[in-house]
Amino acid sequence: MRGLYGWAGLFCLLGFLLPGPAQSRDQNLTGKFLIATRQLNDRNFSRTVVFICNHDEKGALGLVLNHPMGQLPFSQLLKQFGIEVKEDSKIPVRSGGPVQRNLAVILHTPDVLAGEPLCNTGKGAITATIDMLKLMAQDKGPKWSRIFFGYSGWGAGQLEREIQQKSWDTIPWNEELLFDEDTKGMWEKAKRLLGVEL
Repeated sequence: MRGLYGWAGLFCLLGFLLPGPAQSRDQNLTGKFLIATRQLNDRNFSRTVVFICNHDEKGALGLVLNHPMGQLPFSQLLKQFGIEVKEDSKIPVRSGGPVQRNLAVILHTPDVLAGEPLCNTGKGAITATIDMLKLMAQDKGPKWSRIFFGYSGWGAGQLEREIQQKSWDTIPWNEELLFDEDTKGMWEKAKRLLGVEL
């Protein structure tokens, strides 16, 4: 089944997700969060909170959680894939990062799966299939889900270097942070979880 990416974008993304050499548990950031430090002045990542869905020695892939794009009519998105919905509603969409900004992915709880997810930490999953959109349109989708355009990706060793350069702090899995709808105050909340006084 063709996903929400188009073949070229999907194959590019899968390049991040194919298993690489094993890492130690301490080094692996899968299922954890990156919190931008004040010295990270990249406009794409300044004051961001990033959920890392996959990380190995080939690189890392994640989604920025606190860059809202506004509200999108759900029917407008579904129409692109030939899915009709009787009752329309507006859904919040977010920018997941600077890579392939026109590509849509769904971050969701893994209680409902539709095909093979691109990554699944057991607590959060990313899926890019039309089947998942169909389930969501029928109110049969996951307990929680959000649609993102674009994603964040790092090549081999790149994220590790950025962490060494003090561009990022890291925190372990936090359910409240992943599902937080207060995107405006998310960075401050994440900093407080680190024990940082703002």
